[in-house]
Amino acid sequence: MKKNLTAILLILLFAGKIFSQSQKNLTILYENRIYLKEKKNLPLKSISPYLLSLYAKGELQGFKPNNYTQPLGFFAFLEMCKLPLPSWATNSTLPPCLECMDEELKKYTEGLTYAFDYIEKPEKSNGEGTIAYLRLVYKDAAGNVYPGPVFKYADVLALGNDLKIKNPENESVNFSIKDIFSIRNFQAKALKHNGWDDSYEKQIRSPYDTDNNHGE
Repeated sequence: MKKNLTAILLILLFAGKIFSQSQKNLTILYENRIYLKEKKNLPLKSISPYLLSLYAKGELQGFKPNNYTQPLGFFAFLEMCKLPLPSWATNSTLPPCLECMDEELKKYTEGLTYAFDYIEKPEKSNGEGTIAYLRLVYKDAAGNVYPGPVFKYADVLALGNDLKIKNPENESVNFSIKDIFSIRNFQAKALKHNGWDDSYEKQIRSPYDTDNNHGE
């Protein structure tokens, strides 16, 4: 009897140790959505096309919308959103000119004017998070919303400050992406916290956004 009790206690202690370690290794993430037709967010509309262009040209690594470690190629993203592939996808004999690519990418930008997400780690004592990832969001003509590729925020910043975002209160002053997220000059809606919101995970797996209160 004592042997059995000792064995049970050892098992419980071992299981507790594993659980405790898994909690330490758990990365807590907060996901937030910026709806781009909100008045305060209008200046941010240029961010998604800018990221899409870098992504399409292979200058920015994208990852799957529900797995931030698995790469997602540009063509795979288009297929996921049921979008037609660009001409250079079927004609790989010569690399396309950058100007031609930019012109073709314009046909995808309308769907990127709905929203985009930012994902943060709550590392500060005041509850404010540190930006870790940005995620494109694509809305098609039928109103279906697809979570798009995820980009590491550090990778975006490493590309420099080529994108200049107009300050709506003073058009002579431009913001960079880093400026925008440093001062949090936008309105956002929390989507999920802690990475365990089942309803949002379902939205990611069958990517349709049922929130029709924004951007209509």
